[in-house]
Amino acid sequence: MDIVSRVDLLTKLRDVDKRSKKMCLACPTVITAPWFAPYDKKKGYPVRFGNKVEPLICGEKTFLDIHQTIRTARSSVHIALWSFMPGFRLVRGNANKDLDSIGELLIDAALNRNVKVRIILWGLYKSGTLMRIPALMKESEKDPYYRDDWEWYNRIQDVVNIELRYETTKSITASHHQKTVVVDNKVGYVMGMNMRTSDWDTNDNLVFNFMRDPGSTPRHDISAKVEGPCVKDLEKNFAARWARSGRQSTAWIPVFVPGINRNIPVPFRAESGVKNTSPIDKIFINDMNSLRINPIYNGIPAQIVRTRKIKKEEAILKIYRQAIANANHYIYMENQYFRHEELARDIAKRVRARKGDFDFHLVIRVPDSALERAPTTDTLKIVENAYKEFGKIFTPYCIVANTLSSTTGSLMAKYLAGTSNIHSDNIYAGVVAIWGKDSSQAKYVENIKARMTHAQRKEIYAWTKKIPNPDKVHYQAIDAHVKTLIVDDIFASIGSANLNIRSMDYDSEINIAFKDKSVVKKIRMDLWKKHLNPVYMKNYPIDSDKLIDCKPEGITNAAKVWFDTAQYNKYLYKEDEWLVGTVMPLKMLMKSKWYDRLLQIPFITNPVIDHYVDNDTSPSSSEFV
Repeated sequence: MDIVSRVDLLTKLRDVDKRSKKMCLACPTVITAPWFAPYDKKKGYPVRFGNKVEPLICGEKTFLDIHQTIRTARSSVHIALWSFMPGFRLVRGNANKDLDSIGELLIDAALNRNVKVRIILWGLYKSGTLMRIPALMKESEKDPYYRDDWEWYNRIQDVVNIELRYETTKSITASHHQKTVVVDNKVGYVMGMNMRTSDWDTNDNLVFNFMRDPGSTPRHDISAKVEGPCVKDLEKNFAARWARSGRQSTAWIPVFVPGINRNIPVPFRAESGVKNTSPIDKIFINDMNSLRINPIYNGIPAQIVRTRKIKKEEAILKIYRQAIANANHYIYMENQYFRHEELARDIAKRVRARKGDFDFHLVIRVPDSALERAPTTDTLKIVENAYKEFGKIFTPYCIVANTLSSTTGSLMAKYLAGTSNIHSDNIYAGVVAIWGKDSSQAKYVENIKARMTHAQRKEIYAWTKKIPNPDKVHYQAIDAHVKTLIVDDIFASIGSANLNIRSMDYDSEINIAFKDKSVVKKIRMDLWKKHLNPVYMKNYPIDSDKLIDCKPEGITNAAKVWFDTAQYNKYLYKEDEWLVGTVMPLKMLMKSKWYDRLLQIPFITNPVIDHYVDNDTSPSSSEFV
């Protein structure tokens, strides 16, 4: 097909500028458009047109969608994760508990619909915890929290259609951090989240949410559901990793496959030069390479981009740098980290080129320790200094869970400890304050209480006696695990890559980059409405809804809402009042006197075993006195 006919066909699929000939239609022959990474046939994937990309904010929406897709799978399910717990529940509050967990769902697909399930995990991790030496592994087998996981690993030995492999890295400093799911070669998910205890949360990120897994705090994350030609590249990436994981050396640090055969060591790194791919793996690779997926009518251009140390592939870094260079009005980033000085210098360069008339919005999680805060501060100063040259203030943000009265927390804890009645007025008021009038959450709390051990109830009750200032409000930082970039309401990237050296240079990462005004603007608005919560801003002197729903050139005015909200929340935080939305100035919470005021809730950090039934009866309050 010549270039002219290609453009004519492309115009039918998408409203594309006919003057641009630097495009392709789901084919490997491509001249890269300026927003995307240059295409190298030996390492990387081209820009492909005719895709449908649907952003999914937070775990509840992502995992519900994955659950529904896998339940209708007919041929294959391919999962690549950094961390995986078979007992992880994709769906919460569902009456049918049998297929809520990913492990049970995969077994059902394999046995009842003859679906071929392949799972690749990073070779150093199992079930969200570091693989242990054999002596410690025996202890972990006794832990009821992992009981379902151990049983699942044993059960799949008899399931022909489920195969699990571990892919290792050559360096101990690197990991396989990609998170993808592909079903039936038709629907793909490029995720920031794994499938383990801490990854599920609702979009409102409540302090107390007993639908979350025990040991989990509020978490904000985002994934992308993909349909169209880019799914082929997700499958090709999976097939290549699958083949590599099948030819690993066991030359270094032998650890053992959990719950399977302890005489079979899991390889820690691949042996260079080994090319003994099995015939079955070769067929699988050929099938994925020859896969043809038709473009979707009115689909959008997108590109699967990766970081791979093996081939020195840095496509994610390239699309970030190109997007920053192309930005005219704003750059919006949400990420777990901001510790990449090269990208910070690129942003500072863009700020100077626009003479400070340029908005850079950054939302990251509050660093856990002083060791994390120092490199974050150093990177932020690079951007801050650029704004100072023009007399402007640069404010990075973090997000904090909506406030919680310690009194409410104390009442809820007493109920779980078996010393209070959930039907009392105070407890009901606490439930309404935390969950609204959602009775299903209250029932879930009752279920947890029934399954708690005596020791756990005792520990919770002890905590109720130690709450400082019980009449004041306390707060908890939201774990911003998200990894997304949005530029000028036209270009976005979602995936697994953090803004640090590891993700851009060493770890294997995967993102999807896409360009479309309507899709990208919707993501930006959904995220801003979540963080700013205009419902609570009715008395704000400017119409915040209109400011958020603006053109890229109007972002400067919308930025005032961010700054004003954060400063107001700073005051509310100091006065122990309820926050407006979730936005806070990051630097304030990075200072120890503010950081230390974040509430650390013992019975969130000490697991309540949802799938572990304890025969111990509920103790009376006198037992705790």
